[in-house]
Amino acid sequence: MNVSLYIPAFNAERTIAKCIEAVLSQKYPLKEFLVIDDGSIDKTYDIASNYSLKVLRLDNNYGLAAVRNIALNNLDSDFIAAVDSDCVIKDDWLQRLMAQFSESAVAGAGGKLIEENLDSCFDFWRSVHMPQFWEKDDRDPPFLFGANTVFRKKALLSVGGYDESLKNNYEDVDISRRLKEKGFKLRYDPEARAGHLKKDDFISLLRTYWCWNLPDYQRRNFYLSPKSLKEKIYYNNFVIGSYFAQDLKAKRFDLGYIDLLLFLYLSFQDWLYFFDIYKKEASSFDMMAFILSSLGLTFFINLI
Repeated sequence: MNVSLYIPAFNAERTIAKCIEAVLSQKYPLKEFLVIDDGSIDKTYDIASNYSLKVLRLDNNYGLAAVRNIALNNLDSDFIAAVDSDCVIKDDWLQRLMAQFSESAVAGAGGKLIEENLDSCFDFWRSVHMPQFWEKDDRDPPFLFGANTVFRKKALLSVGGYDESLKNNYEDVDISRRLKEKGFKLRYDPEARAGHLKKDDFISLLRTYWCWNLPDYQRRNFYLSPKSLKEKIYYNNFVIGSYFAQDLKAKRFDLGYIDLLLFLYLSFQDWLYFFDIYKKEASSFDMMAFILSSLGLTFFINLI
């Protein structure tokens, strides 16, 4: 079975070399190897160009979903593998995932992404509360995390490729959902390992969490009205409260303050995002009254 692999990359100069070298060490042969530089302004393109592979440089930053479609249109293989630019795959990664395609109904397979940088409390928090893998016995996952996957090209094309309106998040959940709705199966192999080299600081962690989850918030219709926004604040309290309880129980006390500040950050982002929509229909006074009442609700929730 012939396989092409691509790496979507944006400002990845810190990790792109390690990512490429891991792909080049794969036991399973590749028909094509492509790096797509999505408008980077650092040395990503220069570093990737030092290797014996094809590098496609885009003139603007189009987003991950668009890059995936570009790869789909530029690679000529029955199977298309993808590895994020901040990931390092084990040498048997592709071999293990290709073994999952014994059934023609299997459209895609993914491996287990493990956080490599746990010295920072921010990266440790992400490893605990934003894992990118499924439980060991979950061979038929709800969706495949996009950081390390292989798909049948025909299957991806049959559902219209990736939704480019999703930009950099949720495109993996969306494509998995549409494949399953068409009757395809997905497979997960926890022994197909990839290491995640991402490093976060406090601000980048908050932004990552918000961007990661925003499409789901939109899908739940949390921003349709002041009433639904208040429901979102309740939802924040429920989710972050569960994180806080888990961290206390596990004696991860250094993560507790991140939980609490994340709640405030999410609620503030909710107000900003909602205001961008709601301001077209309300006066500044109405909006200020709404924010103040919501703030009171937030403090009340957390006192209970």
